[in-house]
Amino acid sequence: MMLTATKADVLFETRVRPLLEQRCFECHSHTTKIKGGLVLDSKSGWQQGGDHGPALTPGKPDSSLLVKAVRYTDPDLQMPPKKKLSAEEITVLEQWIQQGAHDPRKAAVTIAKKKGVNFDEALKHWAFQPVKAKGVLRLASSAPEAGRHALLRRVSFDLTGLPPTREDIAAFTADTSANAFARVVDRLLGSHAFGERWGRHWLDLVGYADQVGTANDVAAPEAWRYRDYVVRAFNADKPFDEFIHEQIAGDLMPAASVPQRQDQIVATGFLLLGNMNIVEADKDKLRVDMVDQQIEKVGKAFLGMTLNCVRCHDHKFDPITLQDYYGLAGIFMSTESVYHTGRGVWSAPCLAELPQTPADRQRLDKARHDHDQVVAALKARSMESKKQSGELATQLAGLADKSQREPLEKQKAECDKHGRDLDNRLLHLDYIQPRPAIAHATHDAPHPGDTQITIRGNAHALGSSVPRGFVKAAFSGTPPAVPAHQSGRVQRATGDEQIQCFPVALFFQGGDTGVAERP
Repeated sequence: MMLTATKADVLFETRVRPLLEQRCFECHSHTTKIKGGLVLDSKSGWQQGGDHGPALTPGKPDSSLLVKAVRYTDPDLQMPPKKKLSAEEITVLEQWIQQGAHDPRKAAVTIAKKKGVNFDEALKHWAFQPVKAKGVLRLASSAPEAGRHALLRRVSFDLTGLPPTREDIAAFTADTSANAFARVVDRLLGSHAFGERWGRHWLDLVGYADQVGTANDVAAPEAWRYRDYVVRAFNADKPFDEFIHEQIAGDLMPAASVPQRQDQIVATGFLLLGNMNIVEADKDKLRVDMVDQQIEKVGKAFLGMTLNCVRCHDHKFDPITLQDYYGLAGIFMSTESVYHTGRGVWSAPCLAELPQTPADRQRLDKARHDHDQVVAALKARSMESKKQSGELATQLAGLADKSQREPLEKQKAECDKHGRDLDNRLLHLDYIQPRPAIAHATHDAPHPGDTQITIRGNAHALGSSVPRGFVKAAFSGTPPAVPAHQSGRVQRATGDEQIQCFPVALFFQGGDTGVAERP
C-alpha cells in the first residue's frame, strides 16, 4: 500500500533517516567514507548505487540489494559488517521499500568518478624512465687506503659472505704484483660461494622457502631445485633478461640442450614457491588468490611496484588500472599452477617431470637396477622369516609343556619382529624407488582465456571480462597481442625470433635483447 506524501515524509524522517544515519553513514556517506562506491546520504546515491548496481528497487524489498545485505542471507554481502541490524530495524527498511521507498531529500549528489590516467604524463615520472649512465661520483675527500689484510677481508665478505682462509691471506700478502687484487677478485667471482652469496638476495626478494604458504607448514620437497637454479644462474653470469624470461615463461621457451631445458622448467618455480596459499576449500577463491599472489610477486620483483590494491580499484597515484591488473590476471588464470590433491581442502603446487640427458637415463637405470636387487633380497629374507615363523608355530601347536614352549615362543616372537622390520623396509623402498627428476613448475592451461573482474576482490562477484594484456605504463608503443590459444606469458617480438616476456621491457633498452625499447 502506497502512503500519502505527508505520511511517507513522517515515516522517512522519524524512522528511516535516523536508521540510515546511525547504522549506514559511517561507511556510505560523502562526509565519511564511500565503500563499494555506494552513498546513502542522498536519494540519488541509492538510485545510482555502487559497484553492485542500484541499492534498492522501490516496491520490491526481496529484490533489493540493501535488504539482502542487512538480512545476512549471503555470506559475501553482509551489512553493517560489524553487527547485524535488529529484526525491528530490518522491518523498518523492508516496509519503507515495500511502500515505494519515498525519499524527500532533493539534493542530487553524484559520486565523482576517477578520471582516466594520462599515460603520456605518467611516463614522464622519473620512476618510469630508463636508467641512464652518469659519471662516477668522486668525493672531495676519501678514507685512507685499507691495508692488504683488511682489503682482502672486505672483498671476500662482499663477494662470497665468507672470510678469507689463512692460505688466502698468506698468498695475497706475499703477492706484490700490480694484478694481485684483480686475481683475488677473479678467484672469488669464480667460486661457487659467489652464487650462493648473491643468489640469496634474489631468493629473499621472491620469498623463497622450502615450504609453501605461511598459514600451514606444507613442505615443498622439490623447492631446492629452484634455489640451485638461482645459484647456477649467478655463477654462470646468466644475462638478466634471460633470467627473467625463464622464471615467467621458461616452459614455453626453446632450448638448445637438455640441461638448458631443465633449467627453464625449474625456473618457473618462481611463480609457485613461497607465500602461496594452497589450503582452501573454496577452489574459486583459491584460484583468484593464487593469481593475486603471483601478480604481487611479479610486481615487486620485476616492476618495483605493488599491484595488489588494483584487484579492487585503480591505483590512486600510480598509472595502474583495473584493466592492467585483470589483463595480467587473465594471463595467470590461463596458467596451471596448483592442482587439487583430492584430500579435502588441500591443493598442491604443480609438478613437472624434467627431461633427461643420456647420462641421467644411465644413472636412473643403474639406480633402478640396484634398487630392484635390494628389494628382491629383502623379499627373499622376508619370505624365509615367514616360513621359519610358520614352522615354529607348528612346533608350538604340539607342545603343552611350558618349559619347552617358552624358548620356542621367544624365538618365534623375534622371528615375527624381524619379519615386520623387513616388511617396513620394503614399504619404505617402494616409497623411495628411483624416479625421473621432478620440479615445481607451471604450464599453460588447456583452454586459455580472458578473465572477469572480481568485484571488491570477491571470487563469486564477477564483473565484465578484461582482455589479457600487460601494465600499460610498462610499455612505450603498443604492447604485443596475446594469441587466443596461449596464456600470454610469452610472445614473440615483432619481426624477431627472440622470445619476449612481458616484464623485461621495463629493464632493458637497446642492445640485442629482443625486447621493447623506450625512446
